[in-house]
Amino acid sequence: MNYRLGTAGRITLLAVFLTWGVVGVLVRMTVPHFKAAFELGYRDALLVQSAFFITYLLFSRAGGAITARIGFRNGAMLGLVLIGLGALGLAAATLAGEFVALLPSIFVLASGVTLLQVSANPLAAVEGHLRSASGNLTFAQGFNSLGTVAAPLIAGAAFLGTPDSALEPVRTLFAGVAFFVLALALLARLTLRENEKAQSPRPEEPGRALGLIETARLRAGVAAIFLYVGAEVAITTTLVNFLEERLAISREAAAALVALFWLGMLVGRFSAVPVLLRFERQRVLAATAFLAAALCLIASTAGGAVAAIAILAVGLFGGPQFPTIFAIASADLEPQARAKAAGWLCTGIVGGGIVPLLFGEVADRFSLAAALWVPALCFGGIALFALRYGRRLSTPAASPDRP
Repeated sequence: MNYRLGTAGRITLLAVFLTWGVVGVLVRMTVPHFKAAFELGYRDALLVQSAFFITYLLFSRAGGAITARIGFRNGAMLGLVLIGLGALGLAAATLAGEFVALLPSIFVLASGVTLLQVSANPLAAVEGHLRSASGNLTFAQGFNSLGTVAAPLIAGAAFLGTPDSALEPVRTLFAGVAFFVLALALLARLTLRENEKAQSPRPEEPGRALGLIETARLRAGVAAIFLYVGAEVAITTTLVNFLEERLAISREAAAALVALFWLGMLVGRFSAVPVLLRFERQRVLAATAFLAAALCLIASTAGGAVAAIAILAVGLFGGPQFPTIFAIASADLEPQARAKAAGWLCTGIVGGGIVPLLFGEVADRFSLAAALWVPALCFGGIALFALRYGRRLSTPAASPDRP
């Protein structure tokens, strides 16, 4: 396989994945600080995530159409520019002193992340230094995961250790993020080059795409993605508050522990690979979902270190779930149709903006511990999806290849 990217281009592409991981989690880490600064309840504070994840419903498929017109490289650059402008807008919006003023900028930033997800993944698959597309993508996604681990540590050092009402540290951090990401977009313009193998496909025919959503397994897969992302976002966004409450520690110290959750996600995702080679994937998904649900219930009812360890361990069992749901949901589709189905499955990511609102409502009415029943029920639904749809392989294309 011939590659067009030189060393500088590959390093830039990995920097894009790392930055993407950092930015996505940094936005989540602002929620505890905004909750305190603006004296919000959990439900209102979690509107940050609604503004972020609604973009997946609105732009997942539109992003594919945009990328089909301008190419993967230009799509990635446009995504970076939107992230930079959103971060700059967020920094400026803190001057208004009003929580609702922050939400439009978060929406713009998230639109960039959505477009980056659509364009950077296939670009990395084709342009990496390894011989297989899956190997290239896994390698690049590893840098994305490292970004999610680093983000809580950055947030803890930058603003979670400051007084509750201080917005200046958030402003300074996101202004810095904006300039860095915009500089990265310029670097991408100089070092990334379009390759024929990395050309995006033509826009899909609307009629064919709509037909895919009529399959029961795909509809259930969208629902399972909705539940998974909703549960993950609800937990990780309020994890600082939960650990602060259960362990009686500072938000800065809690942020360092949140990094362990994301590290568990990273370990869980990669350690699942040999497990999936030995056991049927629906059994792996059902087992990890049941265990995640049980850990949520333990964290809800226990106290102190037991509750903290239980909720942090959810990351370990949550790691394999997203790719496994994705694989099961598209298992009975032909390879060409699977690419189109991916767009529908990505719309389920909007669960990250809806489930947390229910979580926040329960937390406000009862307690943060009681609200953990919400992700527990979500994981239970994922386990049912695995048991109900995991075995139904109706076409040769659905042979149990591993995600």
